[in-house]
Amino acid sequence: MNTKYMALVILIVIMGLGATLRVWRLGVDGRPLLWDEAALGYNAYSILKTGKDEYGIFMPLILKSFGDYKPALYAYAAVLPVGLFGLNEFSVKLPSAVSGVAIIGLVYLLVSELFDQKNKTIGVFAALITAINPWLIHFSRGAWEANMNLMLTLLGILTFLKGRKSSRYLIIAGLAFGLTFFTYQSAKIITPLVVVGLLVCFRKQIKWRNNPSFLTGSTIFALFLALILLFAQGTSGRLMVYNVFAYQRSVGEAVSIAAREGTTINSLQFLFFHGEWLNSTRRFLEGYFSYFSGRFLFFEGDWTNARLGSPYSGQFYWPDLLLLIIGFAFLIRRPEIPAKGFLLYWLVISPLPAALSRDVVTAVRSINFVIPLILIASLGTNSLLLFIRRRSLLLSVSLIAAITVTYLWGISYYLDSYFVHAPVTFSDQRLYGYKEAVELLNQENLENRPVFFTQKMGQPYIYVLFYNRVDPVSYQSQAKLIASPNGDVGEVHKFENYNFRNLYWPSDRGIKGTFFVGTEEELPLKDIDRKQAVAVNNIRRPDGSVVFRIVKTY
Repeated sequence: MNTKYMALVILIVIMGLGATLRVWRLGVDGRPLLWDEAALGYNAYSILKTGKDEYGIFMPLILKSFGDYKPALYAYAAVLPVGLFGLNEFSVKLPSAVSGVAIIGLVYLLVSELFDQKNKTIGVFAALITAINPWLIHFSRGAWEANMNLMLTLLGILTFLKGRKSSRYLIIAGLAFGLTFFTYQSAKIITPLVVVGLLVCFRKQIKWRNNPSFLTGSTIFALFLALILLFAQGTSGRLMVYNVFAYQRSVGEAVSIAAREGTTINSLQFLFFHGEWLNSTRRFLEGYFSYFSGRFLFFEGDWTNARLGSPYSGQFYWPDLLLLIIGFAFLIRRPEIPAKGFLLYWLVISPLPAALSRDVVTAVRSINFVIPLILIASLGTNSLLLFIRRRSLLLSVSLIAAITVTYLWGISYYLDSYFVHAPVTFSDQRLYGYKEAVELLNQENLENRPVFFTQKMGQPYIYVLFYNRVDPVSYQSQAKLIASPNGDVGEVHKFENYNFRNLYWPSDRGIKGTFFVGTEEELPLKDIDRKQAVAVNNIRRPDGSVVFRIVKTY
């Protein structure tokens, strides 16, 4: 068989494997919908039914949602599966899974453009590493806008590089890069940096003078950037709250530090040695270099947010460490590799959006980091196999067997962690119970009786809308978001007979003929007088702990 067609057959098999890992048990894998996933799903449903978002905005480019103002492209992508399969977990997560499969093919094609390889070996290795990578599997199995943003970024890079030979691709590149702004917030930082890197690194290979395609692509990109900046005006409250520079020391702490040195907080000495600029820079650099750590990449992954990973699993498998070391060595020794400069530049800038956030690490905001690492690991794989071929048959077979067995063990360990242990181990940090609470309430004969639902777990209203498939026309006329005074997400306090607030049983038990959904602490069994109320049900997490208690007053 022709080498080119053999590579294509292998790629199809790899993409089939990747699709299986991303779609199998999608929506029923023990991972409940997060707030953002439910919001994207319901807004897709609302757009499908009315052409408007949950607040009645016609064909929005940005979703108001919880007051975090999400770019709307993912919701539009979910309209088709929601229309085909109904409003459920599977249909909401499917666009991300499809994006994840597309990423495999894009990485394969990107290798040929970056490394100028006539043979497809490195591309096949890159596609395989992409298909089985834990980082990409995780974010392909949820409604993560970041995953779709990564797919569009890769499409933009690929078509830009193809534009070196055929200028028409530059139009697609401008469109793909422009669409990233309407997919994920971090694109406002990473996309311009990627585009600048491409223009600088390949400036001699792109025909940009008197080139209509370059002008058209640039115009599309600039238009999309201008649109997102225009529509995003006044919506940056959450960014102001969550960026690394927003967390400053208290005045009391600063005064205490200055007093130890016999100076004041306004002195040049304090500014130079203890100024807030130094504190913020330290936090930024700590976060930035955390993404290059073994703890993040190979052993724990995102240790700050259990929703973004699986127990004791890194973003890569252990054998990838060897491949990365060999790949970096190959890059250093081979200065003539095409696109070497851009690859290293991409590697350096990818963690920047995540490092600018308040969290020490965040696997979702740093997802662009995975691709340059995969490309370097694929170079390492190719170099390792070339080394093995020159050795004895026994040594070659032994090394290949050892690497294969280690990989199979790593994949098995990760899948066991993801499907079996994560739903239980991290159950207290995942949003279990909302679906069950809504379903149990629906089994009761509510007859418009008041329902008070606790806000302690965050945004309960969106789950009522999602799982009850509330008519968007009905909700749009009542939708009212109470803004947060500190710039963070807001809250919805009422919809029809549903009220959303924290509960206080000593006073709430006096409200007759009402259902309450709250935590154990809010609705303690010892304080429920059977003459006044009855505990209808306890909703438990997979680890057995109670997440919600439903109580009915007489």
